[in-house]
Amino acid sequence: MRHLFLFIGASPNTQLLDASQVALDPKGFVLTGADVAPGRRPLETSLDGVFAAGDVRSGSVKRVAAAVGEGAQVVAAIHAFLTKDTVLAAARGGMRPTNKVDHQKNSPPPWTSQTV
Repeated sequence: MRHLFLFIGASPNTQLLDASQVALDPKGFVLTGADVAPGRRPLETSLDGVFAAGDVRSGSVKRVAAAVGEGAQVVAAIHAFLTKDTVLAAARGGMRPTNKVDHQKNSPPPWTSQTV
């Protein structure tokens, strides 16, 4: 025998999610995206703002390179999720980001209430 491919992780370690509302498939893998509901964000679980990547995800290819790629996708998805409320508030005339960065001790935060 010249080559051997060792496969580990065929059983998901998702017991910590038992008390949560994160949806799992019958084998215990985390459901994400359209597998949860039509129109759901890719890699987002059944809980808004909770994402899964890699081998724990139902339907993943169980390869490290794919898991790394999914992890990078999740970072972008988290940024989009976290900024959506700010963008919506700005559109409604509420909090609006400023481009000014002021590092003085008693300066106001970069997010200030302004009229649009």
